[in-house]
Amino acid sequence: MSPGLPILLAFSFGAARLSATVIATNPPALSLTLERVATLPADKQSAWRDYLKNSERQLRADQEFFQKELRHDHITQPTTPPEAHGVRGIPLDKPAEWYSQTEALRIADIVISFQTPTDD
Repeated sequence: MSPGLPILLAFSFGAARLSATVIATNPPALSLTLERVATLPADKQSAWRDYLKNSERQLRADQEFFQKELRHDHITQPTTPPEAHGVRGIPLDKPAEWYSQTEALRIADIVISFQTPTDD
């Protein structure tokens, strides 16, 4: 008998008696609002108000850019792309020359179209 077999068997039979339990759950994150910022210490509030103001500015710029892009391409209703995961959506296992061909460039255009002007 292999020296590791008794240990493997002990784990196998012991695991059969174990059961899983939910220890805890992560509550959803609370939205960052001016009301929440107002509860912070006074010396922290200014930076968070500036952050919110900048975020709102970026959101408006993104929305305006998106609407302009739709008008430019004569699209009246945006569509949702089909869902894809991993290598089925974006092939990562192709030879280097494949990535300069039509299909790869089409996929790259789709990926880029979901990036916003404020993405770095």
